[in-house]
Amino acid sequence: MTKKKNTNKSISGKAVSVMFVVSFLLCITIVVQVLFKGYASLGGYSLFRVVTGSMEPTIPTGALLLCDSMDIEDIVEGDIVCFRSPERYMKGSVITHRVYDVKKESNGDIHLYTKGDANISIDGYIVKEEHFIGRVSWYTRKDGFFINFIGLLSSRYGFLSCIVFPVLIVSSIIIRDCTKSIMKDLEQANAELDEREKEYVPQQDISAEEYKEMYDRIKAELLGELASEHNSKLEK
Repeated sequence: MTKKKNTNKSISGKAVSVMFVVSFLLCITIVVQVLFKGYASLGGYSLFRVVTGSMEPTIPTGALLLCDSMDIEDIVEGDIVCFRSPERYMKGSVITHRVYDVKKESNGDIHLYTKGDANISIDGYIVKEEHFIGRVSWYTRKDGFFINFIGLLSSRYGFLSCIVFPVLIVSSIIIRDCTKSIMKDLEQANAELDEREKEYVPQQDISAEEYKEMYDRIKAELLGELASEHNSKLEK
């Protein structure tokens, strides 16, 4: 029974360790992506929240959308794409617009001309490969509590919190288990010391008579050995 219990604890401990490693690596990956790209991508997909009405009524304000990372060469006219704004005052902001025209330059570069469905004119800039994120593969149409909650999680700080909190929780579990294991080992060591102290019987002091008897016996033995050696030398 005890062996089975210890085996279960060992398996659960390994599972917690694996969860911690996976969460830690995922956390590092997300942090690096957010710091360098401004958004997070997992498995080639990124989740964004629409904050303006430039794509209404197709994609309403507050809707969520899923962007599929792909090559800019695969984009055709009419696709809805996500890209980071090349404009100076909005540089780095993620924009979702429809592709109005696709042009391939003489050097092979692909340039996208975009426009919001609710806008009158096309955008006053060109979307190049360095700005391109991907094509919208799914989006919601209505706003609500669930959409708002998912939108919060999809934000930079919300998404990071979803990774950081599990890491902290798993870390606290590991620290707690390690502390319990250390305390258990200390208790076991103290118990073993107590048992050894109980088994140890100190040697009792000998009396004066016993000491004199032992002294006389050792003296007689030494004198006998000396006399024997002296006699052997005389014989020679």
